[in-house]
Amino acid sequence: SFKSNSINTFSAGELFKSASEAFTLKKIMVSASGIFCMFIVIQLFSSIESLLLKTGIPAANQFSGSLINLFPMAIIFSFYTLFASVISKITLDRIFHSKETSAEEIIRFTVKTGPGVFAGNIILLLAVSSILILFGRIPFLGPLLFSLAFLPVYLISVSIFLLCFIGLWFYPPVAAHRENGIFVNLKNLLLFIKKHNLNILFMIPIILLVTAITFSIIFLIHI
Repeated sequence: SFKSNSINTFSAGELFKSASEAFTLKKIMVSASGIFCMFIVIQLFSSIESLLLKTGIPAANQFSGSLINLFPMAIIFSFYTLFASVISKITLDRIFHSKETSAEEIIRFTVKTGPGVFAGNIILLLAVSSILILFGRIPFLGPLLFSLAFLPVYLISVSIFLLCFIGLWFYPPVAAHRENGIFVNLKNLLLFIKKHNLNILFMIPIILLVTAITFSIIFLIHI
């Protein structure tokens, strides 16, 4: 949150300061809009999925059924990434440009960033899933190749999990700061991880702690 060093480094103090400034009316409205859109799209997808189940398409084709099951996850992560990026942009505009992000700028940024976020998340999930499923479905040779490739596949899976876990916290601000599309920003995220790897090791547990404390307070107030 501090203009002098927010790109080169970050600290626990900056993190707590950011958390304290997260609950502005504009950011809450953006978050509420994201949750509402996510709910509508998931309901729409559930209706389409029910229609497909009635026709017997997923049941007849195990592969297509496996891919269909990935879409709710892709929807949730995509909407989260998109609207977290919008909130990050609101914060960065205030930090770097000392201005408030207008509704028109928010809409323009959302329209510009949304397609790349959704396409990128869906493509990545389908690519990883398709490779793993198709590997095992090759007659006779498939299980053998999968067994031989288990260690690399396992390491790749762990790497993807770590990348997603780190990206959950840091991809939205990188996307908001760079605004170059999901694949270019993925490269920016990798460069960010390379530069801040040791800081990230202790920063993410602190982020989790701050999130847990904030959520607990809100939940207790709600109760």
